Amino acid sequence: FDGETLHEATFAKAGGEVFELEDEMAMMVRVVREGLRPAATASDGRWSVGLCLAAQASVDHGKIVPLADWGLA
Repeated sequence: FDGETLHEATFAKAGGEVFELEDEMAMMVRVVREGLRPAATASDGRWSVGLCLAAQASVDHGKIVPLADWGLA
């Protein structure tokens, strides 16, 4: 939807958590077997989780939550 017209979208493969998990596992196998760099690091994961927790705290308390409180600044 572009704000005015609904457009049909097509995707090359099925989406969803189960399908994405399959892709993530296959990528991890390639990382280990072929020595590739992972698409995301543990630091990336920590930052993502911290951001989600900060956002939830902001919603719960109805106020701005400093990202530094979550080790993100």
